[in-house]
Amino acid sequence: MTSVAAWKAAGSYFDFKGHQIFFREDGSKNAPELLLVHGLPSASWDFDLVWPELVKKYRVLTLDMLGFGFSDKPYRHNYRIVEQADIYEGLLQRCGVKGYHLFAHDYGVSVGQELMARDLEGTRTTKILSVALLNGGLFPETHHRIFFSHSCCLRSDH
Repeated sequence: MTSVAAWKAAGSYFDFKGHQIFFREDGSKNAPELLLVHGLPSASWDFDLVWPELVKKYRVLTLDMLGFGFSDKPYRHNYRIVEQADIYEGLLQRCGVKGYHLFAHDYGVSVGQELMARDLEGTRTTKILSVALLNGGLFPETHHRIFFSHSCCLRSDH
């Protein structure tokens, strides 16, 4: 298991509309790309235990969404799924990704669904090659959010 400090040290940051977004990229540049989308109230470090196996086969990309992990946590920000999807698209563009496999869980499933909808529109420069969704609200009309204290999401030491 990688320590949180080691996970952070292996990552980088990019700017998204004035906010610093933490991301990780690993694996061969010639391998198929795999985008990992984390859940709530977690961060990219969730993928620590599977990371070594994934990078053997894929160029793996992930980030801490705005408000999570090592990314900025602007106070009184209107956090939206659409914006989180924009941030992931920013990472894909920054890394020169044209086609990718999508793996998302929990809150990340909703973000993944937004990426899938954009893919179906055919207006993006990237193409989703396959999708795996775990433990998320697949049917928005039946999914009901539960509100909780923001303190669990604002920590960067988990």
